Amino acid sequence: PAATRRRVRRAIVSDSDKVHVMVRVRPAKPAELVQTGDGLKVDSASNTVEGMAFDKVFNPKTTATSDVFDALQPTVDAWLQGYNGCIFAYGQTGSGKTHTMLGPDGGKKDLDGVIPMTVRYALEHIAFEQEKAQR
Repeated sequence: PAATRRRVRRAIVSDSDKVHVMVRVRPAKPAELVQTGDGLKVDSASNTVEGMAFDKVFNPKTTATSDVFDALQPTVDAWLQGYNGCIFAYGQTGSGKTHTMLGPDGGKKDLDGVIPMTVRYALEHIAFEQEKAQR
């Protein structure tokens, strides 16, 4: 839709040369809390982890990957408009990269990972554009 294109253009024009760093911290496991005390100090309201600022910090208690996808959607929209974009997960073993990107096996739709959500979104966009072209 035209509104999406305008939003994408605004995002591209204002953020064209930026790298956005978003952090998703999984909840601490009980054994980790015994070793470290309180765990990481994550503040999703101020987008900080242990006092370091990021473009976006997701609440560790949030289980829905759809929140992550919503934050990444401008990059996906730009990609669908023909611009380059990259989304990748980085972190230590066991930190939740695969869970975030792929989701749990046989997961519910709201628990799908970023990759299945992106593919579904892209296919819906293609179907919409094809239907619009046939009108």
